[in-house]
Amino acid sequence: MVAAIVLLVPKFHCAAHKQACKLKYSYQYTPGVGQTDGEGCARVWAGMKANASSLKEMGPGSHHDTMDDLCSYWNRAKH
Repeated sequence: MVAAIVLLVPKFHCAAHKQACKLKYSYQYTPGVGQTDGEGCARVWAGMKANASSLKEMGPGSHHDTMDDLCSYWNRAKH
């Protein structure tokens, strides 16, 4: 059985959308979603904001490696 992919707008961002979009893409009206807000990815980016000025100066390889290190650190720090 293949799971369907459902595109939704995270709750914090939903307020900026039109009513028709809110009804179609809201976590609140989607069966099986539960009480999530969909903002998990944004929390990681908020923690990395301080590194933005350094990251924009890096080449693609260094940028990728540094982002990988930052994400790994974020995951370890959660526990």
